[in-house]
Amino acid sequence: SPTWQLPVLYQVGLVYERLQQPDKATETYVRIVGREKELASGASPGLKTLVDMAKWRMDFIHWQTRAERTSYTNLQAIAVSPMSAGQ
Repeated sequence: SPTWQLPVLYQVGLVYERLQQPDKATETYVRIVGREKELASGASPGLKTLVDMAKWRMDFIHWQTRAERTSYTNLQAIAVSPMSAGQ
């Protein structure tokens, strides 16, 4: 039943994030969002909120990954810039 499975899956996703495994965390959140249609119109507001939080976590991981790549690329560009070579 989604009533108990989705909260457990959400916690698993958070653990993967804490272990710095964003791909596995995202997979877990995708599983939660994929089961959104199983929720009846009478599903608790807490369960609907949990699905929304899973969507938010997925967006955050995506943003964080892009930001880290951008920062790394910028640092590489600074490290090999002509100005730093002459100093």
